[in-house]
Amino acid sequence: MLLLMAGMVACGPEEKTQPLSYQGFIENIWDFETHPEEYVFKGSTPIIVDFFANWCGPCRKLLPLMEMMANEYEGRITVYTVDVDKEKPLANFFQVKGLPVFFIFSTDGIFKRYNGTPTEAEFRGLIEEELNKKIKA
Repeated sequence: MLLLMAGMVACGPEEKTQPLSYQGFIENIWDFETHPEEYVFKGSTPIIVDFFANWCGPCRKLLPLMEMMANEYEGRITVYTVDVDKEKPLANFFQVKGLPVFFIFSTDGIFKRYNGTPTEAEFRGLIEEELNKKIKA
């Protein structure tokens, strides 16, 4: 029942997460083809990139949380999803071997990798930490 409800939330008209392709990543977040040794962020707000697969149970559990945070923090963060089965070159670049994995790309030239499924409180804390960093800068 929970997965069915979660699926409805994640697939409903209020969906704020956005699918991301290899080319979309290069254009909107970091052109690592041009700057492979230096992280040059292209966005104006922090970005979360969730690497997932449809066959991954923990990924399906994480998606509604990603969607909820994308809605709650709309305009202050952007949340993208990357289907590792469709975007293998992007997953390979970030050495995604196990799922779920998500990254937070900061506006300050740093990005961090997170493995596993955080609780809502943990995820909210990561986002708030990132947003507070931006305010202090």
